[in-house]
Amino acid sequence: MLSQYKEFQNKIKVCLQIVFDASREQAYIYFIFFAVFSLLNILEPFALRSLINSFLEAEMPPIYISLLIFLFIMLFKQAAGTLELLARTRLQDTIPHVYEERIINKAISLDLTGIENSRIQDLIYKVNNFNLSKALVNTYSLFIEGISIIIIVAIFFLLGNSLIAIVTIALFLIQFIIELKLNKKVTKLSSEQDGENRLLEAIFELGTKIESNMEIRILLAKNFLFEKISNRKNFLSNILIVEERNVARKKAFPIIINITNQVLMYLIIGWVTISENKSIGNFVMLLTLFNLLNNLSQGILYKFNIIIRDLNIVDELIEFLSIHPAKKQKKHFISDDDTLLELKNVSYTYPFSSKAALKNINLTLGKGKTIAIVGANGSGKSTLAKIISGLLSPTNGKIYINDKTNFSAVFQNYMSYKLSLGENVRIGDIDKHYNEECVLKLFDKLNLNIPYDLDTQLGAVYGGIDLSGGQWQKIAIARGLWKTHNAIIFDEPTSALDAKSELFLINKFLEMAKGKTKIIITHRLAATKKADSIIVIEKGEIIEIGNHELLMNKHNSSYREMFDSQAKWYSS
Repeated sequence: MLSQYKEFQNKIKVCLQIVFDASREQAYIYFIFFAVFSLLNILEPFALRSLINSFLEAEMPPIYISLLIFLFIMLFKQAAGTLELLARTRLQDTIPHVYEERIINKAISLDLTGIENSRIQDLIYKVNNFNLSKALVNTYSLFIEGISIIIIVAIFFLLGNSLIAIVTIALFLIQFIIELKLNKKVTKLSSEQDGENRLLEAIFELGTKIESNMEIRILLAKNFLFEKISNRKNFLSNILIVEERNVARKKAFPIIINITNQVLMYLIIGWVTISENKSIGNFVMLLTLFNLLNNLSQGILYKFNIIIRDLNIVDELIEFLSIHPAKKQKKHFISDDDTLLELKNVSYTYPFSSKAALKNINLTLGKGKTIAIVGANGSGKSTLAKIISGLLSPTNGKIYINDKTNFSAVFQNYMSYKLSLGENVRIGDIDKHYNEECVLKLFDKLNLNIPYDLDTQLGAVYGGIDLSGGQWQKIAIARGLWKTHNAIIFDEPTSALDAKSELFLINKFLEMAKGKTKIIITHRLAATKKADSIIVIEKGEIIEIGNHELLMNKHNSSYREMFDSQAKWYSS
C-alpha cells in the first residue's frame, strides 16, 4: 500500500512540475478559487434556508440580512467561478506548449537508433495524445469534491440526519467498487490497442499526404488501403464494443441503486421535515445538500474512471521521460591544428543487430580537405557519416577531435520545412545573425531562381507555394551552408537527380564550401576526382584509401572498377 501511495505521489509530482512550469501563478489561482467556489456551493443551502425562514417569519431586519448574505454568497461564488474559469483557460492554453516541448526535448535527447524502437514509438504516440490540462482539472476537482463530500456528510451528522449520509455513502461505495472493477478491463484493453491504432493512423496518413497520394492514385491502391484500415478497425472495435457492452450491462445495477437512493432520500427528507415539524427552509436546505452530495458522488464516479485511464498514461509518460538519453560521446581532443578528426579502431553495431555496420575504422581527416566516402548502397557510408558528425557514438573504439571542429550536414533524407522560404535557411543556424542579402547570395550561387520573397510560405497544403524536388534540394544545401561550420557532410542529398545534375550540384557545393573540410558521401563517383582523399567502404570496412589518380592506377582497384562502370553516365 505504501509503495502504491509513493507511486501515485510521484505521478502527481511529475504532472504538477509540468503544470507549474507552464504557469505557477495561474495554477495557484485555479486551485484557490475552485476550492472557494466549492465551499460556497456548500454554504449556499444554509443561506437559502435563512432567507426562506426569514420570509416566512415576515420580520424585515432578518429578511434584509438574510437577503444580503445570500446575494453576497451568490456574487462571490460567481466571481470565484469566473476567476477559476479564466485561470483554467489560461492553463489549458499554456500547458500543451510546455508539455509538447518536454516531449520533443526528450525525443531529441534519445539515441538516434533508440527513437526507432517500437516501444518508444508506442510511448510517444500515447503521451502525445495525453491531455494533461484536462487530467489536471479532473484530478483536482476530484480531490476538492472528495473533501466537499466529507464536509457535507459531517454536516448531516451534526444536524442529526446521519441516516441520509450513511445510506448515500454506503450505496456510493457499492457503485464505486463495481465501477472500478468494470472499467479496469476496458482501460487495459484500450491501452493494449494503442500500438495497433498508431499503425492504422500511419496507413490512413498515406492517403492524405501528397508524397503518397499520387502513387496511390496511379496504382489504384485506395480500395486496398481502405479495406485494410476498415477490416482492422472493425476487428479492434468489435473487441472493445463487446467488452464495453458487458460493462454497460453490468452498470445497470449501479444506475438502479442511484435512482432508488434518490427516491428513498427524498421520502426520508420529507418524512423528517413533517415528523419533526421542521420549516420549509430546513426542507429546502436538506434537499439541496442531498442533491449536492449525490451529484458530487456521481461526478466522482465518472471522473475516477477517466483518471484511472489518465494515470495509466502518466505511467507511460514517466517511463518515456525516464529513458536514458543518448550517451554523450566522450571527447578526446587533439592538438594538431592540421587534423580535424581521427578515428581509431571504431566499430558500430545497430541495436537488435548481430552484424556490425562498421568494423575497425581507422581514419584521419585533415582540415580544409575534401574527402569522398564511396561504396555500394548498404556498405556503411551513411553510418560512418553519422559517427563522424557525432550523431552516433561508436560501439567500440575512440574518436579524437579538434576542439574547434563545428559540423554542418546535408543529408539524403533532407527536410522540406513547411516554413517561409527564409526560415527554411535560417533554421540551419538560428543563433546566427539573419541577413536576407546573404541568403539571396546563397540562392544565387546555387542557381536557385525562385520568383518569391523570403517571407513566402512554402507548402501548398498550408496555403503557400510548392517547389520542385530540385529546388527543395538546393534549399537544403543552402541551409547546411548557412550554419556556422568548418566541416560539412554532404550525404547523398542529390541521389534522386540524374548523374549530370548531381555532378553540377556537387561542384557548386565544393565551390561554396571552399576552405572548409568537405566530406562527400556518394555511390556516384564523378565528383570524386576533386577529392584530396577517397575512402572506399565495403561491408563496413575500409578497403581502399587514396586520391583519384592513385586508386585508378592501383591493381585490382575496387574504386577503378566502380568509376569505369559509371563513366558512361557523364559522357556527353
